[in-house]
Formats: sequence, structure tokens, C-alpha cells
Amino acid sequence: MESLSLSPSASSRHRAPIQGYCVPNQASISVSSLDQILTVPKTTDIAIVGGGASGLAVVVELVQRVKASYKQIRSIMLIEKREKIGPGLAYSDASTGLILNMHSDTMGLCPINAMQFSEWVRANATHLSKHPFPTRYLYGQYLTQLAEETMNDAKKLGIDFHAVNREVIDIQKLSEEPGFALTMGTGEYIQAKEVVLALGNFCATVNPQLRGNANYFRCPWPAEKLRAIDRDTDILVMGSRLTAIDVANALVANGHVGNITFVSRSARLPSVQGARKVFGRKFDLSNLARELEEGESGNGSTLGVLIEKMKDLIDENYPEAATRLFEPGNKSVIETLRKDVSEAERGAIMWQVVLWATTALTERYWNTFTVEEKQHWLKEFNSKWVTYRHAMPLDNGKKILELLESGQLRVVKGSKAFSDEYRQRFVLEQKDDEGRSVEGHILIESLGQEFDISKINSPLLQTLLTSGLLESHPVSGIDVDFNTFKTASGIYAIGSLTKGVHFYVIAADRVTVHASRIADSLIHLPHRKPLHIALFVGSDLFSNLILSKLIPQLLARGHCPFIFLPKDTGYSRPASAKRGPYDLEKLHFWERNVLQETIIPLLGATPNIGAEFMTVQQLASHYGLLVQSVPDINAQSFVETLKENHIDIGIPLRCNQRFSSNTIAYFNSPSRYLLNLHRGKLPEYQGVMTTFRAMGNGDTDIGNSLHHIDEHFDTGDVIEARKGEIDYGKCMLVGMKGLLGVDVEMVLDAVEKGARGGNLREGNVVQDEKRAKYWKFPTEVELNMVREKGVELVDKDGKEVFAFLMECYGGDDEERKEELRGQISDAWLKWKLDNFEIMD
Repeated sequence: MESLSLSPSASSRHRAPIQGYCVPNQASISVSSLDQILTVPKTTDIAIVGGGASGLAVVVELVQRVKASYKQIRSIMLIEKREKIGPGLAYSDASTGLILNMHSDTMGLCPINAMQFSEWVRANATHLSKHPFPTRYLYGQYLTQLAEETMNDAKKLGIDFHAVNREVIDIQKLSEEPGFALTMGTGEYIQAKEVVLALGNFCATVNPQLRGNANYFRCPWPAEKLRAIDRDTDILVMGSRLTAIDVANALVANGHVGNITFVSRSARLPSVQGARKVFGRKFDLSNLARELEEGESGNGSTLGVLIEKMKDLIDENYPEAATRLFEPGNKSVIETLRKDVSEAERGAIMWQVVLWATTALTERYWNTFTVEEKQHWLKEFNSKWVTYRHAMPLDNGKKILELLESGQLRVVKGSKAFSDEYRQRFVLEQKDDEGRSVEGHILIESLGQEFDISKINSPLLQTLLTSGLLESHPVSGIDVDFNTFKTASGIYAIGSLTKGVHFYVIAADRVTVHASRIADSLIHLPHRKPLHIALFVGSDLFSNLILSKLIPQLLARGHCPFIFLPKDTGYSRPASAKRGPYDLEKLHFWERNVLQETIIPLLGATPNIGAEFMTVQQLASHYGLLVQSVPDINAQSFVETLKENHIDIGIPLRCNQRFSSNTIAYFNSPSRYLLNLHRGKLPEYQGVMTTFRAMGNGDTDIGNSLHHIDEHFDTGDVIEARKGEIDYGKCMLVGMKGLLGVDVEMVLDAVEKGARGGNLREGNVVQDEKRAKYWKFPTEVELNMVREKGVELVDKDGKEVFAFLMECYGGDDEERKEELRGQISDAWLKWKLDNFEIMD
């Protein structure tokens, strides 16, 4: 197997900048040179205590909000007791040789681009890009560079940013003004208006009574201390989950040949991760969250309802998986692991696919439980949840299986141990299944994170609990607001401390989202509520192109899009005519027929790597979306579909069916909206083919309008109008691509306003009926007049629009691209032969 090490060409001085929404610029400063001197006293707007991944994530999000001009932040101080910002202990050189337990595609520290880390690996360590679980150290290098670039951006934006190498030992609330005083271990202090605790993870222990024994390791990290253990020594590893597996792998990598015993109450190993795959009905999971949040689960236990509905969902889609998850297994540890490894080697494991799909929703489910239900879950179900949800990478599964089969490793039940001082051995209080004593010369606590704050070894945390600035949560961790992560005293917290409120808190993808919500609250931006968005998509090309750009953006913001395909007739020929004007027939061919009859059938739902746009089927497959054809958008059955899917906002993208009172009434509530994205300035350009009309009139730009829908469709109040420049150097169809960015931004801005509690019915512009003009499809005379001005709907020989379609959907697969090119050419030739009689 190829070594998981960073190549020399990817050293920090030569790395490509991190790309994407979060940090687009290359940096030049070194993060390792932290400020060593504080001027006492010192003040800052925001103090972040802890400079690991969580603390860095908060800084990244704050800098982004300044970039987006939400608010200017004058100063930020990041206080870290270690010498580097970003990696923390988990991803520092202290974890060299250990691999990530999460897939690299989920590890980007950017809430709208989880792939950012994978993209960074491809750019900086190409030879490692095929490894879905690269080393922790490599991830630490990514975090280090992200920290450098973020600091650089902060300084460019005029933020007074300081990264301070200190340990905070106390925080007190100021009495005479808003804010807090932070005391350092050096005796220095700073004054901050806002404080964020990003303290990282704390090692759990079950045998604290053994402290002081030289052979007792209360925490296995940093891994370098494991190298000092004698290779032949028998070792008790307390725990059998991911941390214990990391410890065993580190020991073996150091050449350890002595016996290793995993000790845990369950005596279970984590399952093994199969290949990643998207659950095709993720929208069902989002609907379930809404049902629980809106109290539609009836009078029964919310936890009970969730478990039953998850059973039904898994059984309905993957019946073979339900048995595995919901029925007790009787196989031995080694038999179970053999089966898990074999299953993972074959590809995706479908019950994992469903569980992975709950990642962003787990905390919402958890938030609907009562305290008693949460406690019941932790007591009765959490062990099994950890086994299945927190599965180990396949590489680790194979290594552990080899250790089990060789006899070097075994897994036993137990928790408490005592020290036999005479023999210098640790002995479990509980004997193994055969009645034998379980012993070891070394005992390493490897239970993962501690969530019981009464057991956490943090003087700062215990001081804040004693002073009342923090309050314990009745289930676990400390009490914070679910949306803002703010405590009653005004201090913010992120990470393992919020376990009782959010449950799933330490994975990188959750850390980034949580950091984003903290940043919103720090700048007084209202919380963004996840919405269900119905997109009504026409059969035309640009409805589909807009959709392809919108979907990933909506998902990245936490929303759940639903795609509805109303029956779409497109251009309606005159009743007396066999065919309409040639230019309109040709436009209809290129704008609709090629997409629906050639491109979509050929591409199907298979990913088209390198293509700029996805088809509806590809979007549904890639993201697990509902796509539904709708014969009549005004039928009562469809209104029921909207209700069942908890639709908050409906947005037609060039939908030819008109909405009537039945459907409009569903959206006629304070929290629902039905909006239309209209290409054309209102009220002067109501109707169809308004871009053509604007070009015919010689306009320099085309107005894009977002308006409410009434029964007259284009006459509703205008929420916003923006301009897009008309490109007369291209035919109309191809030139419209330049307007896509405006379309997408308008929709996203409206959704964002609604999601953050804004009223989309306030501040609208009523259309002036006196200026209104409704445009119909142009006649042949009108088409000829505009053509004489040099305006073409589609270029005469079709070469321009042909190239445009290949640019949109061609992708990187040359064989597939050639097949697509051939099929479009054949369709174009056939159409020309069929329409020869009406050609110019």
C-alpha cells in the first residue's frame, strides 16, 4: 500500500491555496509564530479560547461575514495553549501515522463546501488523493494552511487579529459594562466583549483511581508516548471503539508484539465503513425532522416514533439492513468483524447509507426529545448507535481483523481495574467468559471523549461551573441555546461541551455548521431556519441550468429542495398551423427537444465527471432528492403533496402551467411564499420570450424580476429586480447563460431572507398597470423584423448552440462525450430534414 505521507513537493511553502467559498487567497504569514507578549490590559471584540479545529472554524466564519459585508469586526483574539493554530492535538505531528476515521469528503472546514479538504489534497498531495482516509497529520497540514490564509485575509480586511500562545485559567463577567475579563496562566488578562469556548475534546477515563501509577495512561495522546512502551508488554486498552483501534494500530506500528486486550462494557467493535453512496430518499429524513419538530408524532414518545419510522424507512428501502440494525447479533467479535470487512470490500453497505444521511438531521431529531427520552437513549441505544454510526475505515478493519486472527488482540467485557502492586500488574475486576483473570502490565484509557463535565480534567471549565458562568446540562455537557450555542451568561461554546443539547458535535462537518451559527449570533444575524423549497422546473434548457446551480447552494445552506416537473408544452403553435415559424421551431428543438430527448436519456443518472451542469436525474441521484412529474399543479392531490413535504417556498423556474387559487391558497400564509423568477423587467416585459423582445427593442440589459404569484402569474408584487447585460455578440439562447448568476443570486437571497425570519411580503413594489405589457410568442413578421437587426434566437447553422450544450454537459469522459456529440448531431440532422419545407 502506498505510504500516506506528504510529498516534498507539497511542503507548506509551495502549497496551492485553499479554494472555495471560505478562503480563496494564498497566504504569506506563518501561523507558528504566535504573539508572545501581551500589553496589559488588552481588549478585543471577540476572544476565542482554543485554537484547534473548532476555534479555527469560528474564525473562518467570522472572517467570511466581514468579507460578505454583514458587519465589520474590529478585533479578534484566538488564544491557544499549544504553539500552533489549527491542528490541535488530534491532528498534530503527535498523531503521525494514524488515519482519519471520517471520509475526506466530509472533512472540509467550510459549511458550504465539505469537499474542500479533498480538493486541497488533490492540489497538494496528488499521490494521496485516491485514499479516502488520509493521515491525521495531513489533515493537520490542511488546517495549518487554512489558519494562515484566514489570518492573512483578516489582516487584509482591517481586522486586528492576534493569535496568542497562552492558557486561559479564569473568565469573569464584567460588572460595569458588557463583556468578560479573561485571566491567563501568566497573570495577564484581556477584556473581551464576546467569548467563545472551543476547548476541544477531553479524554474519558473509567479508572481515575489509578492516577499516579507510572504504567497507567489516562490519555493515549500524544501517540509518541506509546513508543516508550516495551514491545513485549501485555497491555490493557480500556475501550473498543475508534480510539482503542487507533491505539492498537499505533502500538503495532511501533513494533509491539505483546498481547493487547480491548476492555469495554459492550465488548463490541465498531462496524466497518463500506463505500460511500447517497441515500436516494434523503428528503424522507428531512420530512421526518419536520414532523417531529411540528409535533405531528401524536401523543406518544417522540423517541419511540423516531425509532419506528426509521425502522420503517430502512425496511422499506433496504429490508436486509433492518435485521442487522434492529435485532441482536449472536456472532463472536471475530466472526462479526470478518463479516463486516467482507461486506465493506463489496462496496456500499446500505444501512450505513441511511445512517450517514442523518448527519445534518441528528441534532434536530435529538432536540425534539424530552430530557427523559435523551437519558433513555443514552442508556439503552447509544452503545449500538456508536457501533454502527461511528464505523471504522476498511483499512483499519483489516488490521484489527489480522490482530484478532493472530491472537495478539482480544476483546473482553469489563471496565474497572485495580493495581496488583506486588506483581506490578493491572487486573480487571471482571473475569473473561472462561473465568480467567484479565491482566496487563500497562493500562491505557482509550474511551474517546468525555462528555460528563463533572469528570473533565479542565481547571478552567470547573472554575466556570463553580462561578455559575456555565451551567451543566441535565443529560451531558453544558447548557447552551440550540440555535446560537450561547449560554445564559453570554459565553458561547462549541464542540463536545454541547453534547447534551446537540448530541452529534465532534465530526468536522458538524463543527463547521456549528461555527457558522455561532458567527451569525456574534454579529447579530438571525438564525437561519432550514426550509423545504419546491422548485417547479420546465422542460427548457435554462430551467434546468438554473436548477443545477441552485440545488448545491440550497443544500449547503441547510435547506431541502424538492423538484417538481409540471407537464410542459413549451411553444404553442397556432391552432391552424401544422408547424409554427421556422425560428421558433428551431428554438424549441435546441431549447427543449435536445435536452429532453437526447441529453437526458443518454446521461441518465450516472455522474458526468467534469461537466459544468447536471441533469435533473443526475441531481436526484447525486443528492437524494425527490423528483416528481406533475400533470396538474392545481389538483388537490398535488396540494396534499405540498403539505406532506412541508413546503415553505415554491419557486417556478419557467414553468408553463399557471397557478390557480387552489395552490396559491396553500402558500397564502405568513410563513409560506409562492415566488416566480421572471426573465424581464416588470411590468414592461410580462409574458413569454421577454429576452427576445428586449433584444428586439435594442435594450442594453435585461431586467430579472422575482415576484409573488397571483392568478394572473406575472402581475404580482415585485420583491426584487436586477439587471443583466445582454450579449449581442451571441445568439439569444447562448447569451442567456451570462444571466444565470443573477437568477441564482436572486433566488438564494430571497430564500435567505425568508429562512432568517424576514417577511418577503414587506417592502415589495406594486406593478403599475398603466406601464404593463404582456408579450406573446412572436409572429413570423416580428421574427423577421428582429432578425434584420442582427438578432438570432439560435445561430443559423447551430454550431454555436451545439458547442454551448457540449460545454454544459460534455464532461471529461471522451468516449461518452463523443457519443453525446454524435447523438446531438444525428438529432439536428433529422430535425433539419423533417423541417426542410419551412426553412428560409
